[in-house]
Amino acid sequence: MKIVRYFSLITLIITFPMTCLCQKGFPVSSFGSTDLDFGIDIIIGHNENIIVCGQTSSYPSWISSGMLASLNGSGILQKQVMMTDSFDRIIYHKAQKTDTGYIFLGMKQNISPPHEPHLSVLFTDKDLNKESEFLIPLDLFASLVSTVANFDSQGNALFHGIGYPLTTNNMLPFVVKIDPLGNILHESIGPFTGFISGFNLVLIEDFHSRGYYLAEQQFFGGRYILLLDTSLNILLDTIRLPGGIYMMSKLEKHNTDRLFILSSGTNHGMYYLTCIDTLGVLQYQRELGKTGKYNSLTTRSMDVAPSGIYVATNYVDDLFDGYFPDSTNSISVKKLDTAFNTIWSNEIGWDAHFLSRAILATPDGGCIVLASVYDSDTMYLRHDVVLFKLDNHGQLVGVTNLTPKPDDLVLFPNPGTTHFEIGGEDQIDRIEVYDASGRLVRNITLRGNPPIVDMYDAPAGLYVIRATSTTGKTFHPMKWVKGM
Repeated sequence: MKIVRYFSLITLIITFPMTCLCQKGFPVSSFGSTDLDFGIDIIIGHNENIIVCGQTSSYPSWISSGMLASLNGSGILQKQVMMTDSFDRIIYHKAQKTDTGYIFLGMKQNISPPHEPHLSVLFTDKDLNKESEFLIPLDLFASLVSTVANFDSQGNALFHGIGYPLTTNNMLPFVVKIDPLGNILHESIGPFTGFISGFNLVLIEDFHSRGYYLAEQQFFGGRYILLLDTSLNILLDTIRLPGGIYMMSKLEKHNTDRLFILSSGTNHGMYYLTCIDTLGVLQYQRELGKTGKYNSLTTRSMDVAPSGIYVATNYVDDLFDGYFPDSTNSISVKKLDTAFNTIWSNEIGWDAHFLSRAILATPDGGCIVLASVYDSDTMYLRHDVVLFKLDNHGQLVGVTNLTPKPDDLVLFPNPGTTHFEIGGEDQIDRIEVYDASGRLVRNITLRGNPPIVDMYDAPAGLYVIRATSTTGKTFHPMKWVKGM
């Protein structure tokens, strides 16, 4: 058993401005820095707060900080923390609530050799103040390419991913199991039977505490699932999913005898939901998606809850649009029953580029989608972290602007039903309102009147607002939602 090394950690607490104006319920919330921000995991925490973890990277250096954030039940940012220390790259993949606070699982290493890859188990209080940290060195690897993390029912941390071993230049998958005291219990390094080399691994706890399911997320290798015992030895290596599946991205348990799998299809616009039993026997499978579109391979997410199965996935018009910031795309959100029949479906998107990261079912029968978004007037590779809340009918409950610039305006109430007002330091002279199709529906010259726009007879939906000041200054376009 390895002894854990302890390192000091400097915590920088930074609160960023955020426009979060809601009339009722949960608005769309955005927060972040001027850099590349990614939220990776989302949970419901203490006092019904929403907890997000991920990373913030500086472009083009790619030096990154671990990002933790807490929002209240109305979606208003309460606190955002950037975790920094002597490591160049810090990222947190998984969050879990405890009786007294939270645990976050992450990875740390340096960009330049020696990379010194470490796994991090970070403990905070309910206000995200750091209490302690276990840093576990991965002495078998020169560097890590990617990591993913989970918890099992015993409180053990499960890290898995791809790294470069010290003895070879070939990438190999690994699984490491760490107890709640930070000690490595077991570790296993591939290659695993049936796996090519791996790029990312999906690992979940087995239903009967026998071990863990390990699925490879790799081009042309995504049909293989291993069952590992509690010591990470292979128990079963014969689980193969049907043809047509391109790459698996998510596995979720359902009750005590089923495993749901989300994966992309060889037809670019389609994806699969698959159900197998605990021995890997196929029960049923369904193909979903859109023909004539392209599905972004790494931006699919799923959450299985008693109220249904929630899936978020990205679509673009062109295969390469998913990788360039001047493109626009949308996030498709679906709620399905356990037989994979669609209960409701919604499309989230406007003139911006979206990357869905995670989806979380909420007690009201709706869900929260965690995403990154940037639009055409932001710097290359600048992302904001965004939360979209959909209700039990799949309707977007609210909207707010992206992280506002200092000279941006604000809209309120947002969402609204009869009108909206524009606030800011500049005097507004002209307001243009466009519907979701780009049609101009209001063109108002104020001539000194208050900046209030009557929308009583306008249909419910999303609108884009453009404003001009009395000095001719134009502002960042704003989004406003009219409710039912």
